[in-house]
Amino acid sequence: MKLPNTARAVRLAVLASTIAVSSVGQQFIDATASSGINVPGSTSVVLGRGAAIADFNGDGLTDVIFPGAPGQPFKAYLNLGGMTFIDVAPTSNLGLCADMKGMAVADYDNDGDVDLFTCVRNGPNRLYRNNGMMVFDDVAPTVGLDWIDQSTVATWGDYDNDGDVDLYVGTRKMPDAPGCNRLYRNDGAVFTETTMAAGVDHGSMTFACMFMDYDRDGWQDLWVTSDQAYNTTFRKNAVYRNNHDGTFTDVSLTVGAQIAMQAMGVDFSDVNNDGRLAVYMSNTSVTMGNSMGNPNTDGHVMLHWNPLLSQFVHVEQAWGTRLDDIGWANIFFDYDNDGREDLFVKHMASPNAVLRNSGTLPWQRLSPAASGFTMSDPDVAAGIGDFDNDGFMDIVEPKGGCPSMLMRNTGGNANHWLKIKLEGRESNRGGLGAEVRFLTYADGIIRTRFMKSGNGMMVANEPVVHVGLAGNSLVNVVQIRWPSGQIQNLINVSVDQTLTVVEPILLLAESVPGGMRPWTLDAPSDAGLPYIIACSASTSPGVALGDGRSFPLAWDGVFEASLAQGSVFSPQNVGALDAVGRQVGHFWFPQIPILNGITLHTAALTVDQAASAWVRNIFGPFPIQL
Repeated sequence: MKLPNTARAVRLAVLASTIAVSSVGQQFIDATASSGINVPGSTSVVLGRGAAIADFNGDGLTDVIFPGAPGQPFKAYLNLGGMTFIDVAPTSNLGLCADMKGMAVADYDNDGDVDLFTCVRNGPNRLYRNNGMMVFDDVAPTVGLDWIDQSTVATWGDYDNDGDVDLYVGTRKMPDAPGCNRLYRNDGAVFTETTMAAGVDHGSMTFACMFMDYDRDGWQDLWVTSDQAYNTTFRKNAVYRNNHDGTFTDVSLTVGAQIAMQAMGVDFSDVNNDGRLAVYMSNTSVTMGNSMGNPNTDGHVMLHWNPLLSQFVHVEQAWGTRLDDIGWANIFFDYDNDGREDLFVKHMASPNAVLRNSGTLPWQRLSPAASGFTMSDPDVAAGIGDFDNDGFMDIVEPKGGCPSMLMRNTGGNANHWLKIKLEGRESNRGGLGAEVRFLTYADGIIRTRFMKSGNGMMVANEPVVHVGLAGNSLVNVVQIRWPSGQIQNLINVSVDQTLTVVEPILLLAESVPGGMRPWTLDAPSDAGLPYIIACSASTSPGVALGDGRSFPLAWDGVFEASLAQGSVFSPQNVGALDAVGRQVGHFWFPQIPILNGITLHTAALTVDQAASAWVRNIFGPFPIQL
C-alpha cells in the first residue's frame, strides 16, 4: 500500500532521527574512577541519599558534595579542572553525617556564595553557610531550621517576592504514615515557619517538591508530589497557587494535577519550545502497583499545559514517556544540545532511561548501549551539572548500597549551547524563579528555560540556566524575566560560553535638603549605551515603543518638562552609561506647599540600535512621593 505524502514524511522524519541517535555512539561514559570520586556504598543508607552540585568556591568549576553513611564524614569534591576532583571534606567543616537525604543549594543570605541545606531523617536538619571558600558553618540552630522530623526533600524559592529565598521541606514518614511538610519564610537570613498560615502543610508522604510559576503571573507556586497517594489517608499530588499575600490555594483538581499515584521525582520545562509547560512525575510499574494494592498505577505521568482548558492534560501515552518501570529521579535537560529538552529517568528494575526529544512523537528511548546506562540498581537519586565546562550536561548518581557514579556526557556533535548564571540585586541573589528566553532569528525559535530548585529528586542540580542551540551560532535576544519583575534584554549574545548576568536596577534615594532626589541607574550589561530618564504624573497610558512594549509613563506636562533640554527639573535626563554601566543624577522638586502630598512616577530606558525599536531595557516605574 502506498503511504500518503504526509504519512511518508512522518516516517522519514522518524527514521532520520533514529539514524541520528544511533550514529552518536555511547552518550554517557563512567568517569568515576578517573575523576577521583570515591563514595562507597553502605547498607545503612535507606531510601537513597542526595548530593549537591554547584560552584562552591567561585572559581568557575562545578563541585559536588555527597553525604556519607550515618556517622561517616561527607565527601566534598573540589573540581580541579579536566574532570578531576579532590576531597576537601577534612577542611570543609561539614562534620559527620546523620541519616542525610535530599540536599538543596541557594544563596540564602544573599552574600554571593552558594549555601547548602541538608534534610536529615530523625535528626536536626542542617543549613550550611558557605564562607566562599567551600568551608561551611552549620547555622540551622541559630536561624530556626534545626527541627527534627523525617525530612526527605527540599526546594528554595522566593514565594513572597521580597528578594530572599524561602524554604519548603517535604517529609516522608517511615513506617508509612502521613507527615506534615513545612514552609519557612526567610526574614533576612533567619526563618519563620509559615506552613499552616500559608496553607501548604500537605499531609502526605512527599518524595519531591518544587517551586514553579505554573500560571506565569510572576509569583512562585508550589508543586508537591505524594507517594502511595492511592491510600485515602494521604493527600494526592497537589499544586498550590500563590495568592500574592503569603498564602496559597490548592488548585490541584482545577488544573488537572490531583492524581492518585506513587509519585517520586518531578520536574518541569518548556519541552516543545512553544511556551507551554510540561510536568513529569515518575511512578511505579503496573506490576508493583498491583502488588501494593494500587490497581490504578499506570507508569510515569507526563502532563502538558492546555491553554484552552487552563489545565494540564495527560500526554505520556502519546509522547512515549510512560515507561512501565519503578522510577525515581527525573530531569529535563538538553543532553545533545539540539535545542529541545530531553528527559532522564532514574529506574530501579531496569537501566536508567534517556529519552530523546527529536521534535516528533513518540520520544525515543536510547538503548542502554547508546545511552551508556547499562546497569540496574536499587537507588533513587540523580542530578546534572557541567563538570568539564564543555556545554554538555553530565549526570551524578549518588547511591546508597553501591558506589556513587559520575557519568560524563561525551557530547558527540557540534551543537552550540549557552549557560547563564544569574546575579540578582533586587531579586534574590541566585535568581531562583527567573524565566529566561532565547530567541534565535536563524530558526525563528524562542526557547524558554528556568532557574529551578528542587527539580528531580534529592539532588541539588547545578544552579545554572542551560540551553542547547543546535546549529545557531548567535542568540539574537536573551530575555530574562527576573523575580523582581524586571525584564532584561541582552542583544546578539555569542554562543558556547557561560555568561554571568547581573540584574539591572534603578535606585531612588530619599529626598535631601533643597528638594533634590538622587537616583542611580546601574546596568552592567548596558555599559556605554545611551539612556533616558523621565517623570510623569501617571503611569497610564504608557508611551508605545512599536515592539509590543511601552515606556510606563504618561505623556503629560510633567513628562515633557522632565525631558526638556537643559531642564533644571531633571538635569541628567539624557546621557550615556559609563564603562561599567552606571550613571547617577537627581531630580529637583521645588519645596512649595502646593506640591506636598503629590505622587509622581519615574522610569528609565537604555537605547541600542541593534534592539527592536532601539530600546534595549526599561526600568520602573517607581513612585516618588513629594
